[in-house]
Amino acid sequence: MANFQDIKGFNIQSKSSDPVPYAQELINNPWAGAWSSGGTKNTIMNDGAGAGSNTAGLAFGGAAPPGTTADTETYNGTSWTEVSNLNAARRSMSGTGSQTAALCIAGGEAPNFTAAVEKWNGASWTETGDLNMARGYAPGSSGTTTAALAFGGACNTPSPNVVTALTESWNGTSWTEVSDLNTARKNGAGAGVQPSTLYAGGWSAPGSAALDVNELWNGSSWTESSELNTGRNGLGGTGDTNTSVLVFGGTPPETSKTESWNGTAWTETADLAAPSEDFASSATGSNESALRASGNVSGSRSGATEEWTFSG
Repeated sequence: MANFQDIKGFNIQSKSSDPVPYAQELINNPWAGAWSSGGTKNTIMNDGAGAGSNTAGLAFGGAAPPGTTADTETYNGTSWTEVSNLNAARRSMSGTGSQTAALCIAGGEAPNFTAAVEKWNGASWTETGDLNMARGYAPGSSGTTTAALAFGGACNTPSPNVVTALTESWNGTSWTEVSDLNTARKNGAGAGVQPSTLYAGGWSAPGSAALDVNELWNGSSWTESSELNTGRNGLGGTGDTNTSVLVFGGTPPETSKTESWNGTAWTETADLAAPSEDFASSATGSNESALRASGNVSGSRSGATEEWTFSG
């Protein structure tokens, strides 16, 4: 009887063992990921926000002297392209979602906090339901355009520029207040989806020490968990659940440190190429494919991009 090679003219590739799933690869070697340089953003900014992955990214808003920008750009893994701007320029907000379906949530610095939320459909931004509480200084966020979470930040109630623990849940139409964080803070890293979120780092007041606090959201409440190895604020976080997260960068001092979370403990892994803080990153991408865009890099505002790839 003729074999497959005789009939079709080529052999079937075979493997001596089944492919190892990503989760097992991470257990086997949590240090296997690495950062590499990507394309430069067209608009150099810091204090912006982002969504998506390192091959399909989105970055928007931020501080771009002499003012605040509404600029929005998409990333294809090689270069950035300018697309439709936000309806309102802003900085120090949060972002969550994908390159084609994202939310820009709140933002501002004291005393100019906003409750405004905009939704991206892949082509343009539309104003949608406001938060119940205006807030800025990079509140945390996670989730999608139909099921999201916003938490922490700073607000003007009950006193001006107070750091808050307030958490709100989005159902695609409106925001509802739910259980507060255990530790009020701003400028931390949020990651995950609405029922499975992580919030790490941040700070509680200007001049205070950066926090190593880590909390997990289970869909109804926050629980404190194992702390970061390095406390910091102004960091980025990426992950699709609260058991698989990457955090990176931050200050003070400005750092390049990257840590990987497996649901139980943090492991220090490959550093960013340069110390960075207050950049755009995605809360809901996979921790196999994170993106750090623009921000303050080695002490100066930059348009540089770094891409994280897990290579286990």
